[in-house]
Amino acid sequence: MDLTDPSDRKHLLLRLRALRAQCAASNRFIYTYFATRSNPRAPKFPTKFFATEMHKFFSSPTKVARVFKDPTFLFLQDQPSLSQETINALGTITTLILVKNYTPHGLDFAQLTALQKLVMLDGDMTDALRTAIQNLAKGPRKLQYLNIPHWGTPILAADAFSCTSSKPGSLAHVTMNDITEIANGVLYQFAAFAYNPITSVSFPSLTRIGEQTFRDTPLRSAYFPAVVTIEGTAFPHCQMLTSAIFPMAKSIGSSAFHNCQSLKTTSFPLVTKINTHAFFNCLSLNSVSFPEATYIGNTAFIHCRTLTSIYIPKMTAANLAANAFQYCPSTLVISPPVPGYTFP
Repeated sequence: MDLTDPSDRKHLLLRLRALRAQCAASNRFIYTYFATRSNPRAPKFPTKFFATEMHKFFSSPTKVARVFKDPTFLFLQDQPSLSQETINALGTITTLILVKNYTPHGLDFAQLTALQKLVMLDGDMTDALRTAIQNLAKGPRKLQYLNIPHWGTPILAADAFSCTSSKPGSLAHVTMNDITEIANGVLYQFAAFAYNPITSVSFPSLTRIGEQTFRDTPLRSAYFPAVVTIEGTAFPHCQMLTSAIFPMAKSIGSSAFHNCQSLKTTSFPLVTKINTHAFFNCLSLNSVSFPEATYIGNTAFIHCRTLTSIYIPKMTAANLAANAFQYCPSTLVISPPVPGYTFP
């Protein structure tokens, strides 16, 4: 492709505008042109050309406007420093895409006060950049979308994006591909996403969710394909949560889904242990299945007032707490019947 050729240039600009429209329409950012190896659905495109030449279009808001008709979009590839024009406009930038861990001279994250969407493409995270991104996400800010494939450390700290009631955050959509564990939070002090309006997350490598992680967030669905351990109070008071899908989970901690009143759909095919108060006051639960469960603790399903059936074929009376289904409907069907256990 030759930028001096009018037809090639027109084709390139049309593709860039299409990418912009696609991002805006889906309310998320997919780094299709840099991720063809990891994303088989990514459209074919001259990625080498894009990676080596597109910085020329994005070195200043003026050039950005010429391509996208939007001066608030900033793409950083390999500029040694930002132009003064761009520096002066940092406070108006709403979208920032970083290639690898590249941060040019003049990029002051503290000035990105209007930033709503941040994507980092490939590369290892530096300590300085990680700190800068965490500060960006802590209130009062406007950052809503965060896509960081490589956070650089397998454990997400409990205070990574934690905010406070007086200075709430704005994170709503988070994707972090290499995180394997979220550290335990502390009630009323800090937790990974405390006081953020989280509605959707993607952690494909996560194996452990720590205490208080999603407490009181408006998370709508919980799908964690690799999580093995759900610690206690991981999702308490998530009033908007309607589904919880954990194909690899083995244990559910105490009060993990405490007071998730909208929770209707669950899938825990490998869970063996359900601890105390795990589903306390889940008022919308109707039918649940735990084919591998061998232990259910005290009041695990207390106040699940619409629960009509539970499938626990491997349960024994010795490991099923007498009050596990306290204040559940008297018509609750335990299938198959557990020898020696009577309900109600």
